Amino acid sequence: MEKLLSTKQVALLLGVNEKMVYTLITEKGLPATKIAGKWLFPRHLVEQWVESRTINFPQGETALVRSGQLMVAGSDDILQSLYAP
Repeated sequence: MEKLLSTKQVALLLGVNEKMVYTLITEKGLPATKIAGKWLFPRHLVEQWVESRTINFPQGETALVRSGQLMVAGSDDILQSLYAP
């Protein structure tokens, strides 16, 4: 059986308090199931939920390329080749 997390464990994983976990369930669709009055969270679904809501992670290209700030560097320095022994 997959790893099920308690509300307290999810709160620690997400870095929030337990009350916020309940809010995330009802308002943001945090995947959970209630068994015998206790909320349980499949760990892999919580991790997928977090990944699907990551908004500042570049997809396909780096942030530097997208912003036009990419600098290419290398070891083919013309001056170095002229003055190298």
